[in-house]
Amino acid sequence: MRPLVVTWRSTSSRAILGSGGRWHHSGVTASAVRRVALRQADRVALAILVLAGLTAFYATVIEPYWLEVSRHEVPAAVRTRLTVAQVSDLHTGGVGRRERAVLEALERERPDLIVITGDSVVDGDLFAPKLGLPDDPSYGKVAEVLRRMRAPLGVWAVRGNWENVRHTRDERAFYAAAGVRLLVNESVQVRDDFWLVGLDDADSGG
Repeated sequence: MRPLVVTWRSTSSRAILGSGGRWHHSGVTASAVRRVALRQADRVALAILVLAGLTAFYATVIEPYWLEVSRHEVPAAVRTRLTVAQVSDLHTGGVGRRERAVLEALERERPDLIVITGDSVVDGDLFAPKLGLPDDPSYGKVAEVLRRMRAPLGVWAVRGNWENVRHTRDERAFYAAAGVRLLVNESVQVRDDFWLVGLDDADSGG
C-alpha cells in the first residue's frame, strides 16, 4: 500500500496568526478560514474512507483468490529428480473457487509429494480441548480440501501458528483421516535418498 501524504497550506496570504493566538486579518474573517479548513478536512476524510474501502476490497475480494505458483530448482544429492509442492496459508473454509484453483494447480504440477506448511484452518474454539467440547466445524472444512490432495510419496503437514492456538483434539487422527501425515519435530524417510523433516512453528509451538 502506498503511503497517503496530506499537506496543508494557507489559502490566503492575508490571514496571519498573531501573538497571543489572535487572528489579524485584512478582508478575511475567522469564520471563512474555518470553512476552508473544514472543507479541506472533509476532503481528507473522504480520501481516507475511499482508501480504506479499496484496501478492504483488495484484501477480501482480490488477494485471497490471487493464486501464485512459483518454481525453484534446489541442488540435492538425489538419484532422480524429485518434485515437492509446498502449500501454505490456505485458511480454508471448504472447497470453494480458491481451493479448486489450488487443487487444479497441484494436478497440473504433478508433484512427487506435497507438504502443507501450516495455517490451513480458518478459525477454531480456543477452549474446546480444555472443556471437552466438540471439535470446531472449521476443521471439517479443512479436511474436505486435504482429502482431495494426492501425491505418489504422500501428503505431509506441519503446524502453523493458527493450528497451535486453535486446537483440534487428536490432531494426528484428524490428519490421518484426511490422508495426511502430520510431522511435529520429527523426520521420516520418504525415499531411500530423501528425508523429510517437519518442525513445529518456532513462535507458537513447542
